[in-house]
Amino acid sequence: MNPRRQSIKRGAPPRRKRSRARRGRVRDKAYLGWMAAQFCLVSGRRGVTVHHVRRHGEPKNDRRTVPLMAEFHMYEFGRYSVERLGKERFEEYHGVDLEAAIVKYNARYGAEHGSVAS
Repeated sequence: MNPRRQSIKRGAPPRRKRSRARRGRVRDKAYLGWMAAQFCLVSGRRGVTVHHVRRHGEPKNDRRTVPLMAEFHMYEFGRYSVERLGKERFEEYHGVDLEAAIVKYNARYGAEHGSVAS
């Protein structure tokens, strides 16, 4: 056998899935369930996915989310999605303010469920 062939690696080992959330992740399953039942922020239709809006360097926070249809959320489904355009260009193109929407949804959730939004 050629010694050179022995030293060739056959690709990286498969990555293992995380057993728990990343450090600092804020989880709120009840809020995510409520958010998934809302209308799309852009189109006003049902059947949304939940988009986490992150600030630079922050971990995901389930209370910093907005409801978006797949074509406005995911790279694969929409030419003008937030994942394809980026936050600033998405807000400009669709005429929405994601930060104001987060505040609005947190206030509505708190009013409906009698809790203080975080």
